[in-house]
Amino acid sequence: MNATRQIRIVGVVKDAAQRNYGRPAADEMYIPFRQYVFGVFMSTIVVRASNASGQSAFGAHSGVNTIKVGELEIPTDARAEMRVRYTPSEPGRFVPAWKVLAGTVDRNDIAGRVVVLGVSAAGLADQRATPVDPSVPGAEIHAQVLEQMIAGTWLARPDWAAGAELVLTLLLALAVALALPRVNALASAVGASLVLAALAWASWQAFSAHGMLLDPIAPGLSVALTYGKNMVWLYRDEQQRRRLVREAFGRYVSPAVVARLAEDPSRLVLGGESRVLTIMFCDVRGFTAIAERLDPQGLTRFMNEYLTPMTDAVLAQGGTIDKYIGDALMAFWNAPLDDVDHARHAARAALAMVDELVSLNRRWRERAESFGASHPGVRFGIGLATGECCVGNFGSIHRFDYSVLGDHVNLASRLEAATKLYAVDILAAEATRELAPDLAWLEVDTVRVKGKSEVTRIYALAGDARERQSAAFAALADIHESMLTAYRSGNFASAAALASQACGVAPPRLHELYGFYECRCRRLAQAPPAAWSPVSDLSPPAVPVDI
Repeated sequence: MNATRQIRIVGVVKDAAQRNYGRPAADEMYIPFRQYVFGVFMSTIVVRASNASGQSAFGAHSGVNTIKVGELEIPTDARAEMRVRYTPSEPGRFVPAWKVLAGTVDRNDIAGRVVVLGVSAAGLADQRATPVDPSVPGAEIHAQVLEQMIAGTWLARPDWAAGAELVLTLLLALAVALALPRVNALASAVGASLVLAALAWASWQAFSAHGMLLDPIAPGLSVALTYGKNMVWLYRDEQQRRRLVREAFGRYVSPAVVARLAEDPSRLVLGGESRVLTIMFCDVRGFTAIAERLDPQGLTRFMNEYLTPMTDAVLAQGGTIDKYIGDALMAFWNAPLDDVDHARHAARAALAMVDELVSLNRRWRERAESFGASHPGVRFGIGLATGECCVGNFGSIHRFDYSVLGDHVNLASRLEAATKLYAVDILAAEATRELAPDLAWLEVDTVRVKGKSEVTRIYALAGDARERQSAAFAALADIHESMLTAYRSGNFASAAALASQACGVAPPRLHELYGFYECRCRRLAQAPPAAWSPVSDLSPPAVPVDI
């Protein structure tokens, strides 16, 4: 039954033919071949290749497209390899050899079928692994290949697949790189996971529904690697931004505020924004006389010892140090971060600064006495005002400061200067008092400051919330209110007497305030004004300061 046939091979590349057969290449070659497949003589095996039989694979390279054996046309890749669609091992495919030898096999089980003869014993070393089964007899793999050829269920790797995968890889990498800086970490992680899941699902659908082999590994790796690289870059950039925020504001605000800014730098608006702030001015009284008594080294030590606890008191209440102006300190609250209790925090900081100055004077006095010298005592005045201001970075392109501008900044400086007139440590505007009503406030006067036409009620801060709840303060507040009522109604003699009475029940730090009012009312009683107005004009200020 065997026969020698001339097999016509079409489309073999010339250099391969010359290399393999040692003779000049030709477009067609004939070699002897004998073949018997499926019990039928196959007269020819035809190999079709691109650029030789009229087919093309994008015209890029020559390669095998199909192999035709008789009536069966088997698609292959460019290297004439067929992709097998493996299945798990099926015992129903096997007919034991002993049944054949014993003649007990039903003829219908093998009639009209292709029979593959092989062994399956493990000791004979013909066990192979497939993508779906770790151990399959080699004969069954041949059977699966023949089943696929007869059924015509091919696995296809389109010639455009490699190009499509490359383009998809680049597009996904670009998309991930562009999207990551614009979304938060959780959204980016979910998005990358969904993309990877979509690639796996699409690849499986192409395989299971259409027998098409599309590789999701390269696009998936591009997503994973780009995501990982960008996350590292974004983390490094975030750390750098936080470091810049800490460096920019570490000397202005408390560490807690810096930490909050570093967590959310977007809350820092550079260049200026309008918001309601509470501003503080604090200035040492008689600093010129202090400076004259000290040499440069001593003055430097004094300023450092004074400004350090004052700054700590401001920062402890969440304030921002604006600047130091010689012996003066300027601070504000409610910027760069929101602080709904900014007025209360500023007032508490002012009270803490008064306590710190008491401790400093005690320490300076003890030091002076140890050297046989005297210490006259240092006093300061604090002005507080609340209102809408512009806050941001101001200056030049070469140097700028995070600062605040506005009418209420001027008011705070005027009130600080007025503490000398009224002989109190802390004066605040009415807006500040209204935002912190739980503290111990005493109305001092109704004034008109320089540069403003409207009048402003000003208040002295006598203590914290616990002081306000005390019986002693309640008694003082009653006398104080009566004094102001008599003063504003023009009953100066009665106001002077009430000021003297209030001085007897007031704490020492308020004695000078009532001394001032007693002197003022007695002077007015002796020479009553022709047109009485209870509004005091503070222009020019005690210390002219323009901010």
